[in-house]
Amino acid sequence: MNNRRKRRAEFARFRRETGGALLTWLVDANDPAMREAPPLLVGAAHLWCENLLAAPRHCICCLSLIWNRREVGALLLSMPMNATNSMSVNAVCARCWAHQALDEIEHAATDVLRAVVPNGHFEALPC
Repeated sequence: MNNRRKRRAEFARFRRETGGALLTWLVDANDPAMREAPPLLVGAAHLWCENLLAAPRHCICCLSLIWNRREVGALLLSMPMNATNSMSVNAVCARCWAHQALDEIEHAATDVLRAVVPNGHFEALPC
């Protein structure tokens, strides 16, 4: 199975498992609070960052390629509410994280999440 087909199959499986609801975190890549996310999600984020050189990813805001860990400003982590091993990791590049308004970043994150949960409404949880 080629990489594109594999990614599409993984995306379809993730979408089916959401049941219309996601748990999400948008965190600074260097924020210790990231450790408060579920351990499987933290592990997926670390693996995602380690594999950037072999599989660069796009910033969800400006769509520029992210080639290494230093270029990651924030991570958008998500998983279905009842997930045992399904999770998603997306990134905001360091430039966008430092210079774009949080509203613009949240809008880009919403666009990414709506690909999984169409017509979804996403709100921050009270701390």
